Amino acid sequence: IRSDRPVSESIRLFQTAMDLATETSEKRMVLAGLGELGTAEAVSATVPYLDHPNLKQETEAALLGILDGVRESDDEEMRQLLDSGLRGDLNTILEKSENERLRSWVSEMLARGR
Repeated sequence: IRSDRPVSESIRLFQTAMDLATETSEKRMVLAGLGELGTAEAVSATVPYLDHPNLKQETEAALLGILDGVRESDDEEMRQLLDSGLRGDLNTILEKSENERLRSWVSEMLARGR
């Protein structure tokens, strides 16, 4: 669902929904929504859920969706994103994820930012 609201506002709303969610299925829906955003800020909001065993698969799927948008950045924009904090989030993904496609994308993005 497209929205005219700023991405930062959408992320705040998703975070509020996650805080209010009591069922794993509700949390999975929130992660699916985050996966549509395609920004470095969405990566930062999603990475912490890699630590939740019941949400790991959905978190990895959301990160793939988000990174699909972020990967389209040109090399200079990628360097700026990495320097602004995305690098730490990507390194966390490499440490915690077992999804080979996700790990490959992250490695590619880190290499582009050198």
